Amino acid sequence: MRFPLFRSMRHCHHADARPPCTDRPPPKMPMKISKTAGKTSAFFAVAATLTLMAGQAKSLTLTGVDLTGENYTQGCVRFFVDGQHYDVSAGQSTKVFYIASGSKFMASVFPSGGVCGGTATRNVWYTTDSVTHQTWLVR
Repeated sequence: MRFPLFRSMRHCHHADARPPCTDRPPPKMPMKISKTAGKTSAFFAVAATLTLMAGQAKSLTLTGVDLTGENYTQGCVRFFVDGQHYDVSAGQSTKVFYIASGSKFMASVFPSGGVCGGTATRNVWYTTDSVTHQTWLVR
């Protein structure tokens, strides 16, 4: 049995050859997958670029802040800043840190008695702005 060359094979799309088969190949279907993949990758490339640009812009606007914490309560105040804590007695103040603007911190107020520890009576939050010297008053 002799096999015909690939070019001369007839292209039929059905078994019983209803319309006559032709020597033409079947029509090509549009490749929607590659267009979709191209659009998706272009979208993510633009999104990544915008994210990087926003991050650079934010890093340019951040400034350093000298933050001082002051305790105006009758008890002890514990300032939590950058993973460390600072205990401040009643009526005292402490220079907490040189930190970035736009940072959010917490202080816990403990009952009278002068000791920081146990159960706090309340928590106070503070967010720094772009002013270079700031005082956090806890009353």
